Amino acid sequence: MENNTTKLNRRIGYLLVVGMGAKFFIDTSNQLFNPYLLVYAGGLGVSGLTMGHLVSLRNLSGLSAPLIGSLADRIGYRRVMQLCLLALAGGVLLLASGLGPVVFIPAMLLWGLGQGGFTPTVHSYLSSRLPYRRRSRYLGMLEYSWALAGIFGLFLIGLLIEVYGWRAPLYLLGAGALISALAVSTLPLSPDATRKVPPRAVAKRPALRGFFDLGKHRASAWGAAAVNVFNFFAL
Repeated sequence: MENNTTKLNRRIGYLLVVGMGAKFFIDTSNQLFNPYLLVYAGGLGVSGLTMGHLVSLRNLSGLSAPLIGSLADRIGYRRVMQLCLLALAGGVLLLASGLGPVVFIPAMLLWGLGQGGFTPTVHSYLSSRLPYRRRSRYLGMLEYSWALAGIFGLFLIGLLIEVYGWRAPLYLLGAGALISALAVSTLPLSPDATRKVPPRAVAKRPALRGFFDLGKHRASAWGAAAVNVFNFFAL
């Protein structure tokens, strides 16, 4: 019994370490422009106002998160987590490439897709693997990554900018996202990804209506979504 408990704790620990490591790079990239927006505006050769518009475009592409979540429900959480990390890496490295204004919009769109799609997918993945009675505790521990990104991630970025210039943090974030994608590939598949869906298991309601139908707990789900909107607006 004790041996089984030890194995379970090790498995959970590995899931959390990989999840927190990947999410650290996601959250650091999310907070990057809060203190350093004007630094990157100068590096890219645009005004602070234009840089703000580009950041808004990045955040706007995060509205695709429900669609990415729907894709994850169909093809598996682990695969979509990897795709999101690759999208983030592509976006930040494209922005650091120095190819000029032609890459600004595609870079920000890729960045936002990866950033916006990863967090709900990693939460769904871990929820499918963690013990039910301790799920909230472990998901709360996963969110240490947000605090660590604000404390250590932004501090490190400031040092890199001072010593090596504005591109260095982007290279670091891109490399971190790529390494995280490799680490995620070592995680076990989620249960839903190994389950075969019957050919006739197709929703009878229209696709758009079915997409927004959150089931019997829809009131709680929409309430949580509304709270998150105000929470992120405050951030």
